[in-house]
Amino acid sequence: MQPASFRHHGAHHATHNTVFKTKKSKWKSKVKSKVKKKTGFFKKLGIFLIVLFVLFLAVVALVIWLIVRFFRRASRNRRDGHLT
Repeated sequence: MQPASFRHHGAHHATHNTVFKTKKSKWKSKVKSKVKKKTGFFKKLGIFLIVLFVLFLAVVALVIWLIVRFFRRASRNRRDGHLT
């Protein structure tokens, strides 16, 4: 068991620590809320970029499909003797 002076000092120190932690946690929560907003922004930006990328791939696939279709029709028309 600790002497009374140590126990008293420890209790005082613990109270001071608790108050300090409370202030610190309030400060951390303010910092975290700002960080959460930034990560939310980047998360939304990432989702937006993914959607744009998927749309871009869809457009590229459509263009490639149309080009292939055009060349197949053109080659078929030439082969059959239809020159238009």
